[in-house]
Amino acid sequence: MKNKTDIKNNKQTDLKKEANKPFQNKKSIAKSRDFFEILDSFLFNKRTIFFIVSLILMLFVSVAIFDVKVSEGGDDSAYIVRAFNFIENFDFPGGFQGPMYPIILSLFVKILGINLPLLKALSAVFMLIFLVVFYRSSISKIPASLLFPVMILISVNIHLLYFSSQTYSEAFFMMIQAIVFAIMYKNFINEEPEKEGLKNCYKKFLILGFVIFITGITKNIGTLILIPILLFFALDKRWKAVGFTFVATAAFNIFYEIIKRILWSHKSSALQSQGSGLFYKDYYNPSKGYEDFWGFIERFIDNSNLYFSKHLFVFLGFKSMNVITPVLTIITYIVLIAAFIYIFRKNKFIRFIGIYTGLMFAFTFISIQKQWDQARLVIVYYPYVLLLVFSSIYYFLKKEKLRKFQPLLLLFMIIILVTTLATTIPFSKAKKDILRKNLSGNILFGLTPDWVNFIKMSQWAAVNIDQKYLIASRKPDISFVYTGRKFYPVFKVPSISADQLVSDLSKDSLPHSIAVKLEDVFPNPQFSVFFNNYRRNISAFLTGSKDNDKNPLKKETFTYVVFSLKEKNNADALKSLEAGKLTYFTDISSVVEQKKKEKFTLVVYDPDLILNQLKKEYVKYFIMPKIRRTGVKGQGIIDTMDRLLYYIELKYPIFKEIKKIGADEDSRLLEIQYEKMSDYYSTNTLQQRNPDSPDIKNYIDIFKWASQKFPKNTLIGGIDIGNLLPQTGCKLYPVMNVPVISQEDLIKKLKEDTMPISVAILLNDLINNKKIGQLFNQLRANIKAFIAGPRYVNGAMTNVTYIIYAFPKNTSQGMFNIFAENKINYIQDATKLLDDLKKENSRAFVYDPDMMLRKIKKDNVRYFVLANIRLDPSKHGKIIDTVNYFLYFTELKYPIMKVIHQTGKEENARLLEVQYENINKKIIQL
Repeated sequence: MKNKTDIKNNKQTDLKKEANKPFQNKKSIAKSRDFFEILDSFLFNKRTIFFIVSLILMLFVSVAIFDVKVSEGGDDSAYIVRAFNFIENFDFPGGFQGPMYPIILSLFVKILGINLPLLKALSAVFMLIFLVVFYRSSISKIPASLLFPVMILISVNIHLLYFSSQTYSEAFFMMIQAIVFAIMYKNFINEEPEKEGLKNCYKKFLILGFVIFITGITKNIGTLILIPILLFFALDKRWKAVGFTFVATAAFNIFYEIIKRILWSHKSSALQSQGSGLFYKDYYNPSKGYEDFWGFIERFIDNSNLYFSKHLFVFLGFKSMNVITPVLTIITYIVLIAAFIYIFRKNKFIRFIGIYTGLMFAFTFISIQKQWDQARLVIVYYPYVLLLVFSSIYYFLKKEKLRKFQPLLLLFMIIILVTTLATTIPFSKAKKDILRKNLSGNILFGLTPDWVNFIKMSQWAAVNIDQKYLIASRKPDISFVYTGRKFYPVFKVPSISADQLVSDLSKDSLPHSIAVKLEDVFPNPQFSVFFNNYRRNISAFLTGSKDNDKNPLKKETFTYVVFSLKEKNNADALKSLEAGKLTYFTDISSVVEQKKKEKFTLVVYDPDLILNQLKKEYVKYFIMPKIRRTGVKGQGIIDTMDRLLYYIELKYPIFKEIKKIGADEDSRLLEIQYEKMSDYYSTNTLQQRNPDSPDIKNYIDIFKWASQKFPKNTLIGGIDIGNLLPQTGCKLYPVMNVPVISQEDLIKKLKEDTMPISVAILLNDLINNKKIGQLFNQLRANIKAFIAGPRYVNGAMTNVTYIIYAFPKNTSQGMFNIFAENKINYIQDATKLLDDLKKENSRAFVYDPDMMLRKIKKDNVRYFVLANIRLDPSKHGKIIDTVNYFLYFTELKYPIMKVIHQTGKEENARLLEVQYENINKKIIQL
């Protein structure tokens, strides 16, 4: 027998149900119905028809835009790989991603194999199930004039239905998410089963805890779905429901963790695996450190702009371009917050939707990295955003005075339908031919050349490379899906922190450290011998970057190469650097601290650390693609593989190209030749060369010849090849670098010159102009310097060389006229060129031919050997051209070099004499 309290509670429950009914479906009503009531009644009575129409539309659009290829992101391929490894090797299918979807997928992989079209079709099935559950759970809880328009809109939205043909987890997650809503709608929104006692309600809470648990192991963010559910209960002061739900969910998670540890000894959850990385400033570069409080605030704001002002309005069809518009973000927040506040007491089902979407957006914006910027991270909430916004307008216009404006909501829905179809129809037409050719066997049709070449290279490597070696790939899961072979993943370049570098150097057995800007010594030709001699002593590369206040699109960056040296080698290295007037640092910790004060983000790359990791995993081959960074040609490529090998190759140039596929946006396969590493462990790697190789033999023969012709101890300038050079009567004058002067020294020199008018002319404009060859000879005496190095010319980085002339005032105008007549471009006042180079941060060097000539004359060096010695034994290896550069700029002003002997035909060596006595004969003063 029921007591009075039970009767009272039942009445309250009935009243709550009545309050949340969207409309009265009765034939006779006491007063005239408004537009919404008429529309609700019509749609509800025809609900089966509209449901079937929605279902057919979704199926039709899903088929029309079906894509049999894996996406370029690679995460969908990762799910297939995890499913395969789970069913074949019983590997734990989680990690960075939740394990539930790969487990479900593995059942079909076992039956179908890696059949992309069929595996992708599963997502269409999941999406259709989502629509069915969404409809059945909502039809009696949400007004039909809200529910069916939302169903129609999502049934034709390509941004949502894109996931109907992808093996991403989004379609599966939406299905599970809809099931969570269905259980909440049925058992917990208007019902309070916790009041019936634990014995009578435990099944309902176990079911709720189970689906929450399943959601959490489907997508990591799904774990947090528990919070909006608990908050919903807490707002109604249903504390028992809070406790029961929490305990039920925890029970399933604890049981799952126990099973996981027993079967796989796997201790961390998917959320932990990904979550620890989410606290980093840069997920792919942990050495940048952890995000602080204000960093998370900035991340929240940045992600709000990305997903509200960009992606949400693209979903709606209001924007076709992915452009961030902060004003739209503010408007979106105002609309969503106002909508939630207004409907809070109007409909408890919509209230739950508001709590859920609001918190899930907040969790997403705080947790994910801005750089990911993927629509799929929020598209799963799109149907509920539409319901929330539409319902707020619906209930607002239910006011007596506003009922006449109710058709405006329908008009708004129709506008969104039109904008959505405006995107869907053209996209579907474009996909039609691609799908037809894909299904006919041309599986790569529709991909851009960069992806075609990458996949073809993966296929070639999978067949032609020995199975005992791993092949490194930037997109290993995509490589696997198209080949069935395991590839070594390269998602980021291993690095250490700057503090770790300082600590390691303090413990190094080599006590001396030198840091030099990388661009100062490599690929600077004047320091090629220096770099080659000391590359084995490279400890690390210290890099830094920060935002550029003057140019937000271009970051301010630097790279220092850090050498660790013994006492003697340190002294020799410092001597060479000082001779080349290069800035260097011996206190690395001071450099690190100074760069931190300047707000640089520091990252250190250790080539030996990277190399040892690759060697340990038996990685011997590398696919080097040119995959577009943004999908648009010319906007940069994903250069992770290039950066990975770049730092290794600077220390160990042991890579060999095996295969190249494609002419445009090609992919190359490189082999790392571990067996040649010993060649680069010598203080002077040239000492490891075979003395009988043509380039080395010809060089040695020159010295043997000279020792018979010249007096004992005659100095001969050349390359230091160490012990390979036999003891002869002549002495080697080692040319380690090409002397330079600073730009400031050049400016001072021009100001102090008796000829005050300076001019800069591109060297090629003069020496390639046959008409004024005689003029060039006449102007040699007026050459003051050469400026050579990289510079942006017509939008491309090009190596250029300028001649700096100085003229008297009385003849300068005549020279300008001659230049104009011969169409020679010139820069009047060379200091302007120097200013431009500074603004461009150009690594151009200033060479003074007079200083070079004075130096070798003072050192009593009359002979030089020009040889074709290579840095490595390969016939096509780079020639060490330091001596050539040293004499080149001197020869341009003073053509006093004479070849007096040559040895060899191929890779020959020539002995040059500097005829100082002919200086005045060769120079004609203007």
